Amino acid sequence: MKNSPVLFDDMFGIDVTAELDRIFESTLNSVETGKVVTDEDGSTIILLAPGATKENIEVDVKARILTIKNNLDEDKKFSGFNEVKYKLPSEFDPTKISAKIENGVLEVRCPLTKESQKLLKGVNIEVE
Repeated sequence: MKNSPVLFDDMFGIDVTAELDRIFESTLNSVETGKVVTDEDGSTIILLAPGATKENIEVDVKARILTIKNNLDEDKKFSGFNEVKYKLPSEFDPTKISAKIENGVLEVRCPLTKESQKLLKGVNIEVE
């Protein structure tokens, strides 16, 4: 999602890419166990959850707040997170969020809406 088209930025009056990065980074400042990777189709939140399995992880969205919980017993948890919350910008489609955990690494994929994807990729305007 780097170098978003100027038209998209002009439509919203802000640098959309920088704003999305700022929102995710400000949320992650208190979480040393994770990071956010952004591309043209959305963002992926990557969190360390050693020892956790899909049975221990809860991911849900209510009122555009994405909540990720690690319910692994405290005596089995060596490191990682307990619970993190992210406010999703309206450019993301909360109905399309997916999550997977493998080898203690949780990836939560937050895709952009189709409309936001189209705008980020640019709009060709026919001249008459």
